[in-house]
Amino acid sequence: MPMLRFAAAAASLVLLLGCAATGAQEGAARGEGDPKVLAARNNQFGLNLMGKLHKEGENLFLSPLSISTALQMTAGGARGETRDEMLKAMGVSDLKLPSHNKALLDALNSRKDFKLSVANSLWSDKARVTLQDEFVGECRDFFGAEVRTLNFSDKSSVKVINDWIAGKTNQKIKDMLDAIPHDAVSYLVNAVHFKGGWAHQFNKASTKEADFTRADGSTKKLPMMSQWEDVPYNESADWQAVGLYFGEERQAIMWFILPAKGKKLSDLMAGLDADRFSAMTRLNSRGGTIESPRFKVRYKAGLVDALKALGMKRCFGEADFSRFGTSPLGPIYIGRVLHEAVLEVNEQGAEAAAATVVEMRAESAPADPPFTFRADRPFAVAIVDRASGSLLFAGAIYDPEALKD
Repeated sequence: MPMLRFAAAAASLVLLLGCAATGAQEGAARGEGDPKVLAARNNQFGLNLMGKLHKEGENLFLSPLSISTALQMTAGGARGETRDEMLKAMGVSDLKLPSHNKALLDALNSRKDFKLSVANSLWSDKARVTLQDEFVGECRDFFGAEVRTLNFSDKSSVKVINDWIAGKTNQKIKDMLDAIPHDAVSYLVNAVHFKGGWAHQFNKASTKEADFTRADGSTKKLPMMSQWEDVPYNESADWQAVGLYFGEERQAIMWFILPAKGKKLSDLMAGLDADRFSAMTRLNSRGGTIESPRFKVRYKAGLVDALKALGMKRCFGEADFSRFGTSPLGPIYIGRVLHEAVLEVNEQGAEAAAATVVEMRAESAPADPPFTFRADRPFAVAIVDRASGSLLFAGAIYDPEALKD
């Protein structure tokens, strides 16, 4: 009777949706209508990205689906080496992305056994960029993207985009953007929200406070849920893996992967790819006791450095986004790629949300730093009629008198 107890450093948590296939499951199917084809590539790309972002002792939680979708939508606006490099880094060079994306998104948004929504949007400022009609149509038709225009110089634009993200993530992600830079011309946004109840829920009466041991050996008290159940279970000398199904139809499953005692999570994460993950998550049913914390985790990061490390470099500098649009500010490139994800796990089930923002910028003169003007010594003045340029008044002020209220 196996017991899976999270008493070691933070266990790897992977939310795997029913239609998502791993590398070993992709097989020969490569039809544009098969959602498993793109899902397998996204999985591998997500695991590669996790390898670049992982830091021992620090939480890491992300959505490979969200990041892949946002970047693939963006790649549709690239040409030449810029596009080739982006697609190669994501492992999708041989796929017709628009068709594959539509097949995957249609499949995910049709789930009935749990709540799942995947939404995309494209935001731009007409004063800063003119989007190409073909690219806009592709975003609408294949990614289901909402296409909206804003005045990015208006500070309220930040709230409009953040409110859209919050609405699509059940208010789990509220402040994705902090500001819109002067050279930002467009934003491509993906938002994913998942909520599912366990096929077999934990009994709250069985939840007891227990020690959780961090990577550095220190401990903290956490509410530890517990139940005995027949569940998918695999083990080796280095790890244990248990899967908990969602819903009656069991269309989704959450895997908990725990390093063996004396082993480090960082060692388990090193070299984790789709094939190894597939081997860890075979659906072998076995009875046993599952103990897991009732917990929440939030992760937010910029992804540019990690993406560059995977070979996606040109899109952040001397890029060709001519299929995306044109800007009076200069050539268009990716300025930032932001990602935020949150996970909550309790006795009833789990809820997860994620958002990815790809910020498109155009080259322009560097913004001048903010200034301070304090007229506390002699100064000159002038009043000018702007339409005619007429200098109406002018003077040199050496000794001004105080003006009473």
